[in-house]
Amino acid sequence: MKISFQLPLLVRGRPRTSRNVTDVFCTTTFTSEIEEVSLREMDIVFEVRERLHITGRLSPAQRKELKKYKAFGKGEPFRLRTCAGATYRRIAVSASEAIEGGLFSTPFDDRISGRLAEPHQQRHGWPTDCGGDISPIQVQSGNKPLARALTDEFEWRLDRQSVHGLKSKTAWPRPPLRGNDYSKGWHTHRNAINFAEADIQDVVAEDLDLAFAMYESQARKLLIADGEVWMKTRPPAYRVQFIPGTFRSSPSWIDISMVTAPEGYVGDLLTQHFSLRDADEATETARQLYGNEAEWGEGFTKEFSDFRKPYECADETLLDYDYQQEEINRFGYTAAVESWAYLKRNPEKAERLNAQQIALIEAAYNDVAQVNHVLGIHQDMTDYVPALEEAWKRLGHRQTLTGLQGIQWHAETAAERALRYVENAPISLKLPPLTSQRSGI
Repeated sequence: MKISFQLPLLVRGRPRTSRNVTDVFCTTTFTSEIEEVSLREMDIVFEVRERLHITGRLSPAQRKELKKYKAFGKGEPFRLRTCAGATYRRIAVSASEAIEGGLFSTPFDDRISGRLAEPHQQRHGWPTDCGGDISPIQVQSGNKPLARALTDEFEWRLDRQSVHGLKSKTAWPRPPLRGNDYSKGWHTHRNAINFAEADIQDVVAEDLDLAFAMYESQARKLLIADGEVWMKTRPPAYRVQFIPGTFRSSPSWIDISMVTAPEGYVGDLLTQHFSLRDADEATETARQLYGNEAEWGEGFTKEFSDFRKPYECADETLLDYDYQQEEINRFGYTAAVESWAYLKRNPEKAERLNAQQIALIEAAYNDVAQVNHVLGIHQDMTDYVPALEEAWKRLGHRQTLTGLQGIQWHAETAAERALRYVENAPISLKLPPLTSQRSGI
């Protein structure tokens, strides 16, 4: 079956309104032939029969979203199936329902979400991809499984090249002058700008090549099985979220939910993932975040919710995934990018570090610049992390680009976690230093 998708596109080019080559972030159309198979060829290997349902009175807009939600089959049991050795999750009950519901169009979210979400704006500030939430508790618009990963990767590609601020927010076309309106997405205006109609001159060819390689990688993850749309997925996981509350206002939320493992860079240093095999560690992490009620600060409260559900698993390999290595890498990516940017903004602060630390930050940053989650290109940051942690600490754990978090405690807890994982990693599993690891999802 041939399907056309509207997808985000990031290239360098010269818009007709500009004299110079600049970052262009807009929409393009990509058409791909999607393989069709029979469900009989896809064995069920994981199932959660009991799922949370939405209750209470809904607004007209919520009812409309709920109708779309059900069209994607989210009210039914969550299943993972296998085909040709890969694992898939269903994202729509049919291609026509997916098209009608906008799953393959308007790729930029209609509200802030993803890598740079503001956690205090909504309880689940870091939603997973559409269909990747095994125990959903609310209707979430946007987060399209094909486009969301591309949007996040393009944004991060822009921002990690920046020094002073988020280049993703100022790429062409410029956003409307409405300030930080957190009820709307930063990039919704980009849906209306189609690359083919924008008359972009002097386009950098390698940018187009990279974008289409990413499109093809995403399209290859799709299958049509007896009319249903299935997408290659990562293993199921437990996600522990901590969303800090405000003084004498909303409580801090600590939630454990079941999701599929993240498919892109998660900039929130307070969000953690665990394999299903390590349920006890997820529980203990949540308990520590909840703390002792007698020790809560005055004017602050906390709420804890456990949305895990019983599951049946016929494939033991789905109970494990190397979340510890991913956490090591995520911290290394964050520390390298933020330290590099801070030194570029404040070259006089380099006196806080020795020459070896500065060289290490540069080397780590250059490696991170090659990372691409969509294409499965990662760097093993194990050997970088101890020295990066010390250097980032000396620079004050400054955070501007990688997660929209400016609180030192977020960085300190992430550093402690990464160092513990490095210390506990089996020697036999450690990879050679500075080696680029390629692994598809």
